Amino acid sequence: MKSSLSPKGRPSAGAGRRRPEASGWVLYVAECADGSYYTGITKDVEKRIAAHNSGKGAKYTASRAPVKLLFQEPQAGYSAALRREYQVKKLSKGRKRRFIGGESLSRPSPQAKMSFQKNQKRRTRLETKPRRRKGKLFRKRDVKIKEATPK
Repeated sequence: MKSSLSPKGRPSAGAGRRRPEASGWVLYVAECADGSYYTGITKDVEKRIAAHNSGKGAKYTASRAPVKLLFQEPQAGYSAALRREYQVKKLSKGRKRRFIGGESLSRPSPQAKMSFQKNQKRRTRLETKPRRRKGKLFRKRDVKIKEATPK
């Protein structure tokens, strides 16, 4: 049996890593009273479903209570759970039914970006500085709007 200690008596590099199920984050799908599906992530599924049913959960489920849990899936961590939630929320209702029924859905890669992140350009330091116009500092708040004069 291999020891997780290095020759110097310190824990080895991989000794402190957790398994995916150990993170505690869970993706869940619940069915609302009107037949719609609600997808979310949490660390305590039973507590979260109780919150949805009491009206203290999400706004969406407050008006569609009671909800019942249909599906749950443990995730590797918070960011993996967010990526998976986004992936499942994009599915059509029919595809969600098949996913809940057991049809596989490939997991998003750790580098996967959500659609609102894909086309964002990082701003450079120069782009964040205020613009200059004719030698003067120009900001939107400095511009005066001409008031309409009655004719």
